[in-house]
Amino acid sequence: MDSLETGEAKARRLLAELNIAPADAARLQDVPLKDVQAAQARAIGAAQWMPVAGTPSLPRQPFDGVAPTMSHDVPIMIGTCRTEQSGFLGGNPAMDTLDDEGLKKRLETVQRGQSGLLFDTYKRLYPKSGDAEILYMAATDRSYFLDATILAGLRADAGGGKTFMYGFYRETPVQGGRYFAPHAEEIPFVFDSLANGTAIAGPVTPEAQALADQVSALWANFAGTGAPTAPGMPAWAPYDAGGRPTLIINDGSHMENDPRAEQRKLMLSFGSQQEAYGRLARGLPGRSSGRTILRQPAQVGLTSDSL
Repeated sequence: MDSLETGEAKARRLLAELNIAPADAARLQDVPLKDVQAAQARAIGAAQWMPVAGTPSLPRQPFDGVAPTMSHDVPIMIGTCRTEQSGFLGGNPAMDTLDDEGLKKRLETVQRGQSGLLFDTYKRLYPKSGDAEILYMAATDRSYFLDATILAGLRADAGGGKTFMYGFYRETPVQGGRYFAPHAEEIPFVFDSLANGTAIAGPVTPEAQALADQVSALWANFAGTGAPTAPGMPAWAPYDAGGRPTLIINDGSHMENDPRAEQRKLMLSFGSQQEAYGRLARGLPGRSSGRTILRQPAQVGLTSDSL
């Protein structure tokens, strides 16, 4: 989510590119889409348009250290794929020949000034993994994974609706498995639509369909009753401070307490990437400055006691 400052800065840059005064913003409706897209590329580059925190529909930044009161009683499911970032980085053929020096340089973009620490940590934890997989894991843990655990922790501290955390670890066979478990790979399983998702999930096999039957049942039963259950799946315990129970979804799904705990603690020491992204950083609005800006009050996902 963008801050008000960041959202306004992006809008002003776009309007300036189109020679539209802020008071005449309604003129955007008359600008051809291709012109808006071209102006956007010049104005904010690779940054995205985000909902803006501090507005009536989104009063607070979800990562500001307090669970949103507007959804206090709503049960939620939250989770990530194991290598989310491979879906974005893996399209580059250079990833297949990434070496240690190249990995160190790319880890600098995961957390500025910490590439050496990240390199040593992930090489120790995953001695059999190649450099591309390590990059995907580190980049995922820094972003999707860390912030999912922060949100789950905030909600667990607040009580109210239960929070169910999952990790999708099933590796796709697409392109020889080079993407591992990329961004959105769970979607064809969630909607039981494997035949339409072969580009990301691979061919429809009996094993894949069996997993899709289970995963889609989990989501459907959760939507209907608030309890994610499915035949053949373990009992899914809600997230809590003591164990951080998480459903690991794979061929042979199982519950695991505080998965990737060391990585989570390391990334938490750098602060929430999502909150940093929402603030106006140097240069391009919405870009993370690499600074640690997450306040750390007494929440499950944030306290030193619960590390």
